[in-house]
Amino acid sequence: MNRTGWAHATTGGQPRALMLTVARGRRRRLLYLYDPMGESVSDAERVRAQGYLAHTDGVVLVADALADPRVRGRLDPADTERAERARPSAQGPWETYQRLTGELAALTGRRSRMPVATVVTKRDVLDRLTSLPVPGARVEDWLADVGLGSLVRALGHDFRAARYWAVSAHAATGTGPLESEQRRAAEPVLWLLAASGLRTGPLTGPGGGGGRPVRPRRRSDGASEGHEGRYSPA
Repeated sequence: MNRTGWAHATTGGQPRALMLTVARGRRRRLLYLYDPMGESVSDAERVRAQGYLAHTDGVVLVADALADPRVRGRLDPADTERAERARPSAQGPWETYQRLTGELAALTGRRSRMPVATVVTKRDVLDRLTSLPVPGARVEDWLADVGLGSLVRALGHDFRAARYWAVSAHAATGTGPLESEQRRAAEPVLWLLAASGLRTGPLTGPGGGGGRPVRPRRRSDGASEGHEGRYSPA
């Protein structure tokens, strides 16, 4: 970031786990965090080769809205230039999700019992576009407004709980990073850890809590799945 101003894309073959011990009081969790390059989920065969997915307890879906052709089609010429300078991903978030989700279900057999944290990236660029609304507190509503409602509906249907954030890697890690952005960037993973029973709310600092959860679905017996009290890090 200091040298080029950009957070470089993930490269290489099979990702190696970043292993972290996260503790709060007497409770500890050993976190194995995998960051595959986008090409790893470009087709079903490559997804199946990601063996660690069979042991997944939660998913962080990084969504580059500017990579979606429907979103780019709404931009005026000046915003189109801004978006191109932001280096959109080669594959849009909806296409990424479609190629990942079926194979993930086959590998784990329990996708509907997992939480998914959707992180809209490049918030610093999105805030400067005049052709699109600015992402607000309800990031899922913003995604629907800009043309990615199908992604929001699929996430709410396919996973036990879904929650949304909008962050900026530049604001969180670049020159003069903002402490609030650093906390927000960590909240998706902390929220996923909360699903295992770890009380992560105090780790997010003042005002922590992240994005808004999707209303939990009801099981056939009338009980609530993905109860807010279980998954909320607050």
